[in-house]
Amino acid sequence: FALRSGGARMQHAAAAPASVLSGCKLSYFGIPGRAEAIRLSLAIGGVDFEDKRIPFPAWGKVKHTTPWATAPVLELADGSELAQARSILRFVGRHAGLYPADPLAAQRADELMDALEDLGAIVTSVGQGLPKEEQEA
Repeated sequence: FALRSGGARMQHAAAAPASVLSGCKLSYFGIPGRAEAIRLSLAIGGVDFEDKRIPFPAWGKVKHTTPWATAPVLELADGSELAQARSILRFVGRHAGLYPADPLAAQRADELMDALEDLGAIVTSVGQGLPKEEQEA
């Protein structure tokens, strides 16, 4: 597919999935949330993966089995479990051919990911501490 960025045209062909990602399983809730960018990267990278959706009522029992008591978790075919959404996203990007090979370009990608994380925290905190009537206005 082709992307337009800053007037430049970049071509990207879906990479053949790297063997390290073959047969992986992504576990997260049945919402987009922190796992959606990972799901999209796996799909764009042509990786066949299991998308395990954790029902909210089951989280209390599952939570203590995850590496940091958090989700998402990416389980590799060898049983290794990777945690922390941005770390998983970078890992998938590297192994699916979606992450820049150039160190400066990779840093810029990381910088943008981190800035968007900061922005997301600000957006979701809007209205916190206000009376309910003002939050809903």
